[in-house]
Amino acid sequence: MRRAGREPSRDAASLSGYAPDRTFGPDDYYDVVSVGLNSRGVRTKGQVYYTDTDGDEQTVSDTRSTAVAKYGTRFIRLDERGGSVKTSAQASALLANILDDLETPFAEQVIEAPFFWPIELGDMYRFSANDEHYDTDQDWAVVGYRHVLSQGEKRTLSQVAGKPAGGYRRWLENERIVLSRPRGLWHKSTTDVSTTDASPTNLRTVTIPGGSIGPNGAIGITGTFNVTGTTATKSLSMDYDQGGQSSIVAVAYGSSDAGRLTFDLTLFNRGSESSQRVDSKITTDVSSISTKAAPVSLSLDTTQDFDLIWWGDVADAADVVTLEISSIEFIGETR
Repeated sequence: MRRAGREPSRDAASLSGYAPDRTFGPDDYYDVVSVGLNSRGVRTKGQVYYTDTDGDEQTVSDTRSTAVAKYGTRFIRLDERGGSVKTSAQASALLANILDDLETPFAEQVIEAPFFWPIELGDMYRFSANDEHYDTDQDWAVVGYRHVLSQGEKRTLSQVAGKPAGGYRRWLENERIVLSRPRGLWHKSTTDVSTTDASPTNLRTVTIPGGSIGPNGAIGITGTFNVTGTTATKSLSMDYDQGGQSSIVAVAYGSSDAGRLTFDLTLFNRGSESSQRVDSKITTDVSSISTKAAPVSLSLDTTQDFDLIWWGDVADAADVVTLEISSIEFIGETR
């Protein structure tokens, strides 16, 4: 014989309409040892970031709205950079499994019954009403168990929840590894994106998941533009959007000087997830561009998703604005 492990199927994410693997009659279990909801490990929003086949940093995000309404915004972020996750589909499937396991409280009950050796993680059991512990039949998924075997005593303690969970502790352990890092890259791209149209263009947009910064957290934002063309006006900015797009820092110039410009921003939450300060630095080799940028105050609700946008506009179709490099980095607590 050889011991083997497997993850339980998540196809029966809801117990409704699912045939139990075994039914325990009213006299087939002794006691309900503990009853309770432990919501400390609940996660209702998540993000996975990974390295794609081109070597660029990418992210996927997901929110379980029903769980948010019940338990609030509880964020988990996992780092799969350098691992086997290479595509958006793979990252999305991983995040779906994580939130399937974590969006409801873990181990809602522990049921004591006679020794039952066939028990397996992920099994669905029905416990019939006995008018002492339950007055209606109860269906539960096994998320843990313990056998007690001694002289004169043989029993099984089943740790059960409302649905199967395949990686509860594993996801939270991985989360702690990521969150313990003082810095972490969320997004990086070195793929050129250009505008030559005489109309404003969002060159790149990255969504920051709600709840991912924290009341004293901060993120670093950078973008390097390459500008060429005529003496017509060229405009560049770093914007945000949460129900309406607005600029954080912007420059505009009308000379034919060609060169590069880099925005380097730090967005701080100031002890609140709805109050921010943004410090900006501009570096450029274009002499006609001012590098002065005053601090900006914002009132974003960072418990909710918001977009960061690298933006460009040209007044003449012969002009070109190219976003060469963009990145967003989690800096950590700034208390």
